[in-house]
Amino acid sequence: MINQRYGRFWTSLGAAAAFVSFGTGTIAGIPISQDYRTGAISSIPVRAGYVVAPLTSVFVEVSANQRNFHVNEFDSNGWRVVGGALFEPGPGSRIKGEIYGGWMTQKYGFGFRDVSTFTYGSALAFLLMPNLTATLEGRRDAREASLSGGVFVGVPGDGVSVVESVVAGRMDWAVRSDLVLGAGLAYIQDDYLGAGRSDHAVSPLASLKYFANRHLTLGFDYRYLNFDSSGLGVLNYYRNVYLFSANLKI
Repeated sequence: MINQRYGRFWTSLGAAAAFVSFGTGTIAGIPISQDYRTGAISSIPVRAGYVVAPLTSVFVEVSANQRNFHVNEFDSNGWRVVGGALFEPGPGSRIKGEIYGGWMTQKYGFGFRDVSTFTYGSALAFLLMPNLTATLEGRRDAREASLSGGVFVGVPGDGVSVVESVVAGRMDWAVRSDLVLGAGLAYIQDDYLGAGRSDHAVSPLASLKYFANRHLTLGFDYRYLNFDSSGLGVLNYYRNVYLFSANLKI
């Protein structure tokens, strides 16, 4: 990220890339290739902003992205234009993060529908009290999927464009200097364009984080995932998900 300030005005130029790799899965013991999900996603965002108050800016962003997968039918390129507000950390700051909204477009090849719709994003943390923090996260992205989970990749109609919307909120309470309790709720909606299918997932969570010392942090997360779908033959389900973590800093 390259940042430049001109008094109250500022600009930034960034670049990001993600390389994803999936192994071969199985359905009823039969190997199913996941190559359609393996590839690289790159993006270049450009922002221009104006400081309207201490540690607070409004901005406009234009970004472009390119997605290249092992199965070329899933490749695409796109762009988005958004406007929002940026809250920087600093002395006396009780809000940090950003929130934005705007328009996105993603162009695909044969068999997929192009995406052109509104988008939004949020990653905000609110310091409600010295020991209580609330966070609000959200995003709306264009994605791609195989309706068969990879079984019929390459068959016309199997690959489909997806618009995914996510909203999540949580509270973290530092009950002691070395112990933080958390609780929250996440909602995910996936709309499969042209497939007559919409998936929904609700996930409440509870968490615990223990700072054993300045080098070691231990964590535990519990999530209850409830999934349902309007797709023909797609089974609803629920899962209990447990996550133990250890973070060591040297």
